Amino acid sequence: MIMAGSLDNGEARPPHPALTAELAQADLRITGRLVQASNATFLAELQTAGAPIECVYKPFEGERPLWDFPHRTLGLREVAAYEVSRIGGFDCVPVTVLIDGPFGPGSLQVWVEVDEAASSKLVDLVPSSALPMQGWFSSLDGFDGEDRPVSVIHADVADLRMLAVFDVLINNADRKGVCSELIMASASIPIRNCARCCGGGQVVNSIGGNWLPFARLATRRLTSSGRCSLSAR
Repeated sequence: MIMAGSLDNGEARPPHPALTAELAQADLRITGRLVQASNATFLAELQTAGAPIECVYKPFEGERPLWDFPHRTLGLREVAAYEVSRIGGFDCVPVTVLIDGPFGPGSLQVWVEVDEAASSKLVDLVPSSALPMQGWFSSLDGFDGEDRPVSVIHADVADLRMLAVFDVLINNADRKGVCSELIMASASIPIRNCARCCGGGQVVNSIGGNWLPFARLATRRLTSSGRCSLSAR
């Protein structure tokens, strides 16, 4: 997740590098695999003229079939989500393109390192007995390893409300613990659980099946044998 709001002093936050990276012609080298991912997900480096760009590569052939989405469409949905984020000014999805990579066609997305300090200010897991907490909303209740009630909470900030709007707009099926109650919390309108949970990913990375044609607006591919070239269609 990339947050694009303002700094504490009110000034605009500089664009995140993952939103401005240029995925130009270059060699693509596989460096590892995210074994906890539900689909075949590989870490890779794009060997550009400058510094290498770390990316996540997901070949279509490695997708696990889902009951509610057509098979081998994850890459199209990821690119569509990026384009909606970019064109709509949400700026919450890293640069994402379609490629013909080492393991066949798939998606390539710029890698984002987790900022634990920043994340803890937005999302937390607390004992349910600690609620309500001023400035926070509870979005998911459950039990910990010792069967004690716990809750996932989200900060009441504009960035997360905008992210919730984005999730509803694209019918995001991959946001764990985020409820769209954040959108209308100030108006006390209980809109909840609009995003279904059915997969893994590092950021906003999928778009609902009804939006699939949008992916054709900006299809970009990398050629085979690891050599990369981009062309918009």
